[in-house]
Amino acid sequence: MAVEMWRIDDENWAFYCDMEHEAIHRSIKRSKDWDEMATYRKNDKLLAIQYRLPNSDYRKGRRLLKRVHDSEELSV
Repeated sequence: MAVEMWRIDDENWAFYCDMEHEAIHRSIKRSKDWDEMATYRKNDKLLAIQYRLPNSDYRKGRRLLKRVHDSEELSV
């Protein structure tokens, strides 16, 4: 269960998310500016997707990250 975000360069961020978080992926797909950078697979099963997001969507990325981390804390 991983969701991570880090800076790529001055204008872009990377956002990595496991496929366990379906609601997060649905929300990302509605964001037109997020580009898929990489997919992670094992035995033809999709495990995670890494996205590139522009600085203008930084706050949205942080909100998604916080939503996942808050829900993980509640489930422990």
